[in-house]
Amino acid sequence: MDMRLRRERRYFSTLCTTYAREVSHSRDYCTQIMDYCQSQEVHTSTLVTQIEALQRDVSTLQGQQIDDGDRLTRHIQHEAQRDAAPEDGENCS
Repeated sequence: MDMRLRRERRYFSTLCTTYAREVSHSRDYCTQIMDYCQSQEVHTSTLVTQIEALQRDVSTLQGQQIDDGDRLTRHIQHEAQRDAAPEDGENCS
């Protein structure tokens, strides 16, 4: 009977050691996953900030393009009016 108890004790001791090692590996792996997720969260946040800045830049450039287009239109209209207006000394009739 004593031999059987020693064998069982050794078996359960080995089993406990194996489980403890697996728990340790699982914790390490979980820590790695958490670190990776945190780094991805920071990376995603950085990308969102960059996208927002680019959207502001695009909006600003579109506004400038509209202003430039309006100025060009006014210039063309002014030139057309100037060309259509009679010069000094010319008759309108």
